[in-house]
Amino acid sequence: MIVTRARLADVDILMERRRELTSWLADRGVDQWSIPLPRSAVAATVGSGQTWIVHSNREPVATLTWLRLDAWTTNPALHNYYRRRGFQHVRTVASRISGACFQRPAQPYLGPLKTDE
Repeated sequence: MIVTRARLADVDILMERRRELTSWLADRGVDQWSIPLPRSAVAATVGSGQTWIVHSNREPVATLTWLRLDAWTTNPALHNYYRRRGFQHVRTVASRISGACFQRPAQPYLGPLKTDE
């Protein structure tokens, strides 16, 4: 996998990937991300250099925006998944549906660089 900083030219790809993942989650009964994210919000984080794209075999497979993760307050399965992966619960903002925040310290990868391109 390769991680690169997203460019404004990537915004449409990021929006389409989010729509695909929202549909995939909905098919499984999970309402995560069911409220559309405005394109302008995605473009703002990309434009400020805060969004990264993870590529596998030259295909975008994930994005990263800050180091903290958030999940909808109604998604305890995802909360438990994050905890099992070493993330700590920071807080839950009850007034927001996407308000369960988790974090884990970043550590540099020191192993050999390997690409799958």
